[in-house]
Amino acid sequence: MKHIFLSLLYLFFLSCSKEKEPELPLEEIHTKTANFLVFAKEDFSDPGFDNLQVSIQLSVTKVSRKDKVIIARLWDSTYSQRPIKEYPYPEAKAIKVSKQFTGIKDSTELVKAVYSMQSQRGAQQPSYTSMIYNFEKGNKTLHIKVTP
Repeated sequence: MKHIFLSLLYLFFLSCSKEKEPELPLEEIHTKTANFLVFAKEDFSDPGFDNLQVSIQLSVTKVSRKDKVIIARLWDSTYSQRPIKEYPYPEAKAIKVSKQFTGIKDSTELVKAVYSMQSQRGAQQPSYTSMIYNFEKGNKTLHIKVTP
């Protein structure tokens, strides 16, 4: 009788135990660093450039790799309109901005850095330049050369 009871008890515990579900691999989280170097492409100190104004907007966004939709704006900054001769020249004197962004899932997310530049001479129509850069792997340094 004792053996039958123990056998039944053993079968009961076996039938109640669950199979372990397979563990999903953890997705790697990365940190990306964006370095911006802002400087004049050439020396604009000549009086002919006195009324040339330039503004620059920098931004970094996190985008879905699957459908290319913006998930989050991570950072942005604007250099308000100012005379082009106020931007440093040469590159060695560049304005340096470095930003780190954590929590990036490389398999499903893409980090994009964008800069937009607007230049305007007096009352003339402004001209625009815009560039987009993807951070596929590691860090990115953008050399933003201010031009008329």
